[in-house]
Amino acid sequence: MTVSAVVGERALVLCDTRKPDNTIELHFEASYGTITRHQWFGDGYILVGFSGGQSVAISTCMNDFLLWDE
Repeated sequence: MTVSAVVGERALVLCDTRKPDNTIELHFEASYGTITRHQWFGDGYILVGFSGGQSVAISTCMNDFLLWDE
């Protein structure tokens, strides 16, 4: 299971509870503003909303990352 938390209004931290040493910290462009909300949806996706009006959808599925190597 992966849990998430906003740190310092500008970073999203993802931690796999089965592998606590495998923590990922995501930082976003300052022009987006601060993180106002994040919500998990679907099967391993996160939607992040920012004070500047932008939103970003992120996949946490390793298979999605592997596609970029091809």
